[in-house]
Amino acid sequence: MKRIITPAIILLVVACLAGACSSWREVTVRITEQDLRERLGKKFPVTKDYKFIGTVTYANPRITLRREDNRVELGLDIIMGDAGRSDSIRGVADMLVSVVYDQKKKAVYLARPELQRFAVNGMPEQNIQLLSALFMPAIEKMLERNPVYRLKPKGATKKIASMLVKDIRVREGCLEIVYGV
Repeated sequence: MKRIITPAIILLVVACLAGACSSWREVTVRITEQDLRERLGKKFPVTKDYKFIGTVTYANPRITLRREDNRVELGLDIIMGDAGRSDSIRGVADMLVSVVYDQKKKAVYLARPELQRFAVNGMPEQNIQLLSALFMPAIEKMLERNPVYRLKPKGATKKIASMLVKDIRVREGCLEIVYGV
């Protein structure tokens, strides 16, 4: 009888622990499109000085979550020259960007922008192509330096889980970050 009770108790304890552990195995953080807009809005406008062009301001970020390919549409207004002057050159850059997670920084970034549309008022097409080739690396660096979201894990279990991001996906108008052990 003792041979049966001891393994039964061990099996029961293991089953209880496995059930209790399943509640912290996976955590999903949902970030709404509106929340992303607000977070990006706090980081803009960004003004940079370039040797050949002068002052360029990136402003009015627009973000749309695309469900079908887990990418994010990002739009920026680009103003060359003094933003307050009427003779400044204004343009728009619309891009598709990927969402990536940096494990060391526990932060979510928009990365690898793919230009969809670049338009500048009053400029010939060949100049627009040159400008877009100049601006895209600058936009990519700007996105690499500024996370859109930081995971703030609390407790030892969530700190460990935050190192193991399983998936980042767009679902139902939200960016979902699934992490766990």
